[in-house]
Amino acid sequence: MILADAPAAELAADLATRYALTSDVAERVSLGLRWIEEFYLTRRSRAVTGELKQVTASPIVAEEGRALLHLAIQERVQRTLEVGFAFGMSACHLLLAHEITGGRQHIAIDPFQQREYYRGCGLMNVYGAHLGQRFLWLRDLSNLALPRLLEAGEPLDLCFIDGSHLFSDIFVDAYYCHYLLRPGGLLVLHDAFLAATRTVANVLTSNFGFVDESAEDVPNLIILRKTEAGRLDWTSFADQFVPFAVARG
Repeated sequence: MILADAPAAELAADLATRYALTSDVAERVSLGLRWIEEFYLTRRSRAVTGELKQVTASPIVAEEGRALLHLAIQERVQRTLEVGFAFGMSACHLLLAHEITGGRQHIAIDPFQQREYYRGCGLMNVYGAHLGQRFLWLRDLSNLALPRLLEAGEPLDLCFIDGSHLFSDIFVDAYYCHYLLRPGGLLVLHDAFLAATRTVANVLTSNFGFVDESAEDVPNLIILRKTEAGRLDWTSFADQFVPFAVARG
């Protein structure tokens, strides 16, 4: 298990030893972890305009980033994707995992990265952490970008959804990620405190063959594993829908 509360230097040393990293990879992992640590300590982020922006909301918390790092390493990821890029902290943790697993690509979908609130901070963090080698940013709406990725036909090992928090948008993102994920791949939903997020998870476990593997130490993440193509038989009119719970509050 990743050392959830360890300082960056301690975690970098642990990862280098545990995974027998080469000196070059170990140095990149150390640099990335230090950059992330500085972000959370200062709560400031450099915009593309050069100004330092105070971070008051939006990024995943440090414990959630470490959980994503652990999951991605555990899954030996080669290709990962996130919907919602924001300040780039989820991307940085997933890209760190790629350094360790020798992964191929991490894709972030977010049309708002260069708008007024974020001002390119996510991009600045990914490249400031020296993690841009495997990174691809798609500046499209996810309901446009995800079908194109599905048409390209390259499966994903892990998808992280943290974009729009409307039920319909979360479901559409999850629907396409279901088809993009390899069998056994992971789908992680952020903001489990929202009823919309929990309801989408209920749809996925009741009608799409996902299994809930969420962990108590990161209660705001819903971790789902794709275990089968889907439980329903489209040829049977009697078995095309399983009722699911609608979350409240």
